[in-house]
Amino acid sequence: MSATSGTRAWAVGFYSTATGSRTLILRWNGTAWSKAASPNPASYSILRGVSARSETSAWAVGNYSPTTHNFRTLILRWNGTAWSKAASPNPVPGYDILFGVSATCGSNAWAVGYYLTASGSSRTLVLHWNGTSWSRT
Repeated sequence: MSATSGTRAWAVGFYSTATGSRTLILRWNGTAWSKAASPNPASYSILRGVSARSETSAWAVGNYSPTTHNFRTLILRWNGTAWSKAASPNPVPGYDILFGVSATCGSNAWAVGYYLTASGSSRTLVLHWNGTSWSRT
């Protein structure tokens, strides 16, 4: 969850369906929560973290699965009107997951998670937003 004021907050997660899972984004307006439309790039799409800087700038992160046992990073961006999927790095083809995000300004955000190597070892995954694109650090 992330709030920019007592009347503006975001909460993210997912919900299950008969065919997988869908991203869930809720918005607080000071009185009630409402569901916001959010991209779902695959039948299995989830969000795990959110960071809002203002009413017109927020990031949400998680992962999606285009095929069975293949997880890709998922980064969504709020522009004040709608959520859209942003291009995001995936170090290996197979198991890349993001758990958290923190944005400090329009040209600086960080996302963290992990990925599995071909041998099955987990490695830390850190991504940085420079105002133009996400890159692995």
